[in-house]
Amino acid sequence: MKSVLIVAAIVTAILIGIQAEALASSNLANQHGRSPILHAMSSLFIPGFGQFLNGDSNRAIAHFMVTIFVDGFSFSYLQLEFALMLSSAWHMYSGCQAYTSSDCLTINF
Repeated sequence: MKSVLIVAAIVTAILIGIQAEALASSNLANQHGRSPILHAMSSLFIPGFGQFLNGDSNRAIAHFMVTIFVDGFSFSYLQLEFALMLSSAWHMYSGCQAYTSSDCLTINF
């Protein structure tokens, strides 16, 4: 089980690194000079912070409160491996949501 988690973490880190490099080279930035990858990475480490940077304080509070609940519940009542997977999944969702709701994304065809 540990080897599966290690392989999943390595693959996720590689994919995030590739995506971050591609986004950094695409020159996405809003009027404040922030890129959506900054919002995603900040919300990946502290769920709700990327939403706060987007100006969505209600969603930021909700993401942070769910993080406290998920981490508190899972690390108290579940096995460590499952708790880490659940917590990581929520952190990744929060980062993806902060990225997609960022006001600095523009699509040019």
